[in-house]
Amino acid sequence: MNAPARITLVSELSPAPAGETSHPDHVVAVVVLASAAVYATLRYNVFKGVPWSDWPGYIADKVIAVAALLLVALAGWRKFRGRGSTVVLMAWAGVLVIGHVVLSLGLFPGGYFDKFMTGGRATATGGMSLLTGALAVGLLELGARRASGWAPRGVTVSMVGLLGLSAVHTAAPGLAGWFEPRSWPGELPPLTLIASVPALFVAAMLTRQRGLWR
Repeated sequence: MNAPARITLVSELSPAPAGETSHPDHVVAVVVLASAAVYATLRYNVFKGVPWSDWPGYIADKVIAVAALLLVALAGWRKFRGRGSTVVLMAWAGVLVIGHVVLSLGLFPGGYFDKFMTGGRATATGGMSLLTGALAVGLLELGARRASGWAPRGVTVSMVGLLGLSAVHTAAPGLAGWFEPRSWPGELPPLTLIASVPALFVAAMLTRQRGLWR
C-alpha cells in the first residue's frame, strides 16, 4: 500500500514553487482546526449541554470533519485564484478525513447518528450522506494515486467533485436545522452549514471559471 499517497491526497494539484516554505500552511491548518474545536465546544458542550465526556469522540469527530472540508475548500479557492500551493492543506485534510472515518465507524453503533437510522435501517438522508461520503473518500484515494498524470481540466473536475460530494455528505443530516435559527444553541449556526456553504461556493466558482459543464 502507498500510505504516503493516501495522506497527501491530491498533493500534485499545485506543487509548491522551488524554495517556498510550506510552514505557513501548517499554521493555517492548525488555526482552522483549533477554531473548529472552539466553536464546536461552545455550541455543543456549553450551549447545547452535550456531556463533556462526549468531547473526545462525538464532538472531536465533528471538529475534524468540518476542519477537513474547510481546508479542501481553501485549497479549491487557491486553485480558483491560481495562487498558492495546495500540498500542505490537502495533506492535513487527508489526515483529518482518515480520523473522521475511523471515529465515525466507532461511534456509529452508539446511537450518535440517529438521523441516519430508523428501525435498524438507514434512512434516505442517512443513505445519501453515507454514499456521498464513501464516494468522496474514493475520489480522494484516486486523486492521491493518479492526479499527477491528469490534465489540468481533470484535476479541476476532481476538485469540484470532491467539494460537491463532501458538501452533500456534510449537509444532508443537518440541512433542516439550517432554516430554524431559533433552535440554534447559543444562536450559533450549525457546523454543517459553516462547512458546506464555502465548499459549494468554491465548487461553483471553479465550475464557472473553467466552463466545466458547457
